[in-house]
Amino acid sequence: MNMRNGTEKTKHIHRIIIILLICALGIRLGAVFFLGGGIRFADAAYYDRIAQNICAGNGPIVNSTIYAHRMPGYPFFLAAIKYFVSDTGTYIHVVRILQAVVSALVIIPLYLAAGMLVSPGIALIAALLYCADPVQSVFTAFLLPESLFSDCFFMMIFFLLYAVKYRKTRWYLCALISAACGVYLKETMSLFILFFTMAVWCVPVLRRYRRPAVLLLITLVCVLLPWGVRNYLYFRAIVPLTTNSGYTLYDSFNPRANGGTDVTRFTVPPSFSQLNEVERDRAWKRLTYRAIAENPPRVFSLAIRKFAKFWALMPNAEAYRTPESIVIFLCYYGVLFFFFVTGVLLLVKRLFGGKEGQAGEYILLLPVVFLTFLHMIIIGSLKYRMPAEPFIIVIAALGIDYWRRAVQKSCRPGAFTLDSNA
Repeated sequence: MNMRNGTEKTKHIHRIIIILLICALGIRLGAVFFLGGGIRFADAAYYDRIAQNICAGNGPIVNSTIYAHRMPGYPFFLAAIKYFVSDTGTYIHVVRILQAVVSALVIIPLYLAAGMLVSPGIALIAALLYCADPVQSVFTAFLLPESLFSDCFFMMIFFLLYAVKYRKTRWYLCALISAACGVYLKETMSLFILFFTMAVWCVPVLRRYRRPAVLLLITLVCVLLPWGVRNYLYFRAIVPLTTNSGYTLYDSFNPRANGGTDVTRFTVPPSFSQLNEVERDRAWKRLTYRAIAENPPRVFSLAIRKFAKFWALMPNAEAYRTPESIVIFLCYYGVLFFFFVTGVLLLVKRLFGGKEGQAGEYILLLPVVFLTFLHMIIIGSLKYRMPAEPFIIVIAALGIDYWRRAVQKSCRPGAFTLDSNA
């Protein structure tokens, strides 16, 4: 009888997951068609132009003078679709629909990851939160790598959790493939792998992840080697990632910077037109160092502004602050952040209170910590928080579980403390 009840409960959960998956896909496809066609952002136009050059046989370049301004993964993804879909309007919709499908499918590993920490019922609530995530939904509608990068980022960590727990080669392989895809989508993945490696060697509770960290480092080197060799042959200089870092840094620290991106706040010096791509990148970095040296305390005030923009409850752009979106974002993130903060406090209490908990809990927190600090240095924006949101939701599941236990315990005699195992 117990076995039959367990089987029925499992089937019931599977049905709910399928319903949530369909709802997540519906919400994302709704955003795709509601936001309409066309290429909305300058960055999107950049990626589209690189994809056009790939289709034309020129390789992942912007033009004849800009060869390594973006990582090539997303342009190759766009080019593969362009190859089969010649009509521009249809091509844009196909890209968005594919991004919506992949984003919706992440709900399954997110439920499984949350299920490693909390009960199946609470894990379903986490899946529901991901289903309704407004940022994950909206950004599938743009020709930007953020959506696919967010998916690869979460899948990499999820497969690492499974690899360490079950010690199966296939999970390691899946994690490394996800990491490789992420490396070619955005430079952020390469930086995270270095951060992850340092963290697992410096934090004792994460020591079980030292072997995966070594595998990730090897994967990083192997994946970047062809790209680095290609760049060296063209520039005769070492360019392991892109030539966009100098420009990004100056956008983050120029004398009129406000924590967000706004290229209208500075102009390109005329002398830069005489420089090649690598020299121009170095020149932007020199201007950045000069701006920092002229007013060092401003770095800290900018860091606070960037932190606020990164953790904003609603988009920074005024165009997206309609009355409806303000209500949606405030309600959703007000609830999510309340439970997330509770989850973080639980983890901190365990770490410093002698209850270390599961290493997987802290591994899920690492991307959030990394992205927060990274975007206190470079530009802060809700858009850049997108890869952290699946992890925020899973950590929030710990907070939901704590408050569930607290409510149950409040109905009994005695007090309760900030301990989800109480």
